[in-house]
Amino acid sequence: MRFASRVSLMAVGFLVVSAGLSAHADPIIYTTGNVGTDLLAVDVKTGETKVIGSFGYPGSAPLAFGTDGKLYTVTDSMRHESARSQLATVDPATGKTTPIGEPLAKTVRIMALGPGPDGGLYASGVMENRLYRIDPQTGVFTEIGPFKGGRDVMDFATNPTDGAMYATTTTALYRLDPKTAELTEVSRYSNVPSSVMGIVFDRDGRLYATNYGGESALYRIDPATGRGDKIAGFPERNVHSADIRPAQ
Repeated sequence: MRFASRVSLMAVGFLVVSAGLSAHADPIIYTTGNVGTDLLAVDVKTGETKVIGSFGYPGSAPLAFGTDGKLYTVTDSMRHESARSQLATVDPATGKTTPIGEPLAKTVRIMALGPGPDGGLYASGVMENRLYRIDPQTGVFTEIGPFKGGRDVMDFATNPTDGAMYATTTTALYRLDPKTAELTEVSRYSNVPSSVMGIVFDRDGRLYATNYGGESALYRIDPATGRGDKIAGFPERNVHSADIRPAQ
């Protein structure tokens, strides 16, 4: 938490500037760092990155804005056993996290989180390779079923240009039918580390990805070919997830 006050002031200024951008401007992408410890933000246009603040709950790796405009995570998502995973809201200005409802009754390791085309909030559990729908009011998880056509889903993103929902593994991009959990491979990534754990489309349909590891970075991805180009590095390791604030 060293330099917390200075970083928080810098982060607030960073976010105020981003709020004034037009709907088609380069977005501020939010993500999680240091194995789900901190909330980060990166300005796609300048490559400037910020550590906004600590979640206060370990392992809050997944991150997504809901269709209600709120930012969500799932706490304690990294442990392989005895986890107390729980849906929570995140303050984008500070990183402060507030749990909702009760923790999951079993360890499922929630990695992906994001809204679907129907407005529902979805999550992936990599322990059993299953898709869930979450009630953001109660925090209750409802299982849809096992993924078909792929496994180890790390993040979700919806393309605003066609309304299609996408999913990523560490090495490939898929289209996802959230009603059936069917995955259809779109492309294999190239020119990026084989540790992609975050994807997001901007408001113009451009795709970005983040990678997990000792040198985490933001990449612009061509969905048709899977080729990535590095845009910015992050100030923390082990970055997971990616999302932008929905258009108002």
